[in-house]
Amino acid sequence: MQQCKNCGVSVNGSKRCCPLCQGELVGSPEPLLEAFPKPPVPRYDRGLLRKLLNFTALAALAICLVVEFAFTKGEVWIFFAIGGILSGWVTISAAIRFRSRIFKNLTVQLLLVTILCLIWDRFTGNHGWAVNYVFPICCEVTLVADFVLARILKAEEQEYLIHLIVVTAYSLIPFICLIFDWATVQFPSVITSVTAFLVIAGLIVFRTRAFLAELSRRMHI
Repeated sequence: MQQCKNCGVSVNGSKRCCPLCQGELVGSPEPLLEAFPKPPVPRYDRGLLRKLLNFTALAALAICLVVEFAFTKGEVWIFFAIGGILSGWVTISAAIRFRSRIFKNLTVQLLLVTILCLIWDRFTGNHGWAVNYVFPICCEVTLVADFVLARILKAEEQEYLIHLIVVTAYSLIPFICLIFDWATVQFPSVITSVTAFLVIAGLIVFRTRAFLAELSRRMHI
């Protein structure tokens, strides 16, 4: 341990001079006892990831425009290419933004993917593949992922419960689609709807206090 020659205080860690009087220190430094250790350097920079994403999207857009004006001028494919680039940019940007909050990331990705697929289905002929398959399957996968990750990561209830509630409520939309005959393929929507009802029942029966407490806290009731 280091000591100051002037004021005689003991100093933990490894210092060049006394933090009180700026006097000379004697003794052996002990870096492991540093009172204010340096924070670990992150393995990757979120700002750098965003810059790389933006550059990649702009490069892909530039390549598509060059191909369009040089080889296939007037073709419709350029609009789909631009839409695909924008869709990928939006979803990956959200993943980078919420990378440290995995349950919120799952919820945001579910909303983005389903909404974007509904838009794509609408502008590619309205064939119904988004409502019949993508919407219910994405909801089902997200519900299962929330449960599995909560157990694997041993997450506390306040960390994932509100996101599970939001995803469960969102997963009831396929049931609404069945009622109004918007979904022509029933099996995926039925499975997702049943799963959502079971999750709600499980929360009410087994986690009543936590369920009501989280709702009251989020809604300021």
